[in-house]
Amino acid sequence: MSMERMFEDLEARLEHLEGEEIRANAEELGRAERAQLTLLDRLRGSLGRRVRVHLRAGGIVEGPIAEVSDTWIVLGDAEGRVRAIVARAAVAGIEGLAARSRPQEGTRPGRSFASLLRALARDRDLVRVTCEGIEVTGRFSGIGSDSADLAVLPTGERSALRGGTITLALDAVSAVRVL
Repeated sequence: MSMERMFEDLEARLEHLEGEEIRANAEELGRAERAQLTLLDRLRGSLGRRVRVHLRAGGIVEGPIAEVSDTWIVLGDAEGRVRAIVARAAVAGIEGLAARSRPQEGTRPGRSFASLLRALARDRDLVRVTCEGIEVTGRFSGIGSDSADLAVLPTGERSALRGGTITLALDAVSAVRVL
């Protein structure tokens, strides 16, 4: 082997090793950046994407992410109407989030859950509310700071409430679906 070929071989090996080191550093930086992302960051980075939200209490809520707050996710429809409101604490898993997202800085906090429910009450929307242990259908008749009155509509199911009003603790609500 000539000296010239030996130097070429050594240069090629050095270039290959430098390339491997650069790739390894880039992968490590990517993992470190991903480790800083929160679910809230991923949700905010997925605004407008259609997702399937699996609830801890069972059931699935679907739709495009319309709004995200620290405690609630609002799923909309193509016309921008609210289709469902999901408590972040009630989320077991979410299908369809963007694979990449950057931490959000300086984002506005979003509307409160009570204000979202007041809008549903004002519009007299028929809703199905999933709470810990119960699921009821009706219309909101009053929203307090930590509870909501729901005028229950009989659904014909044997286990369903027969009508009247039920007061729901807002911290027990997993999801509100607009029917």
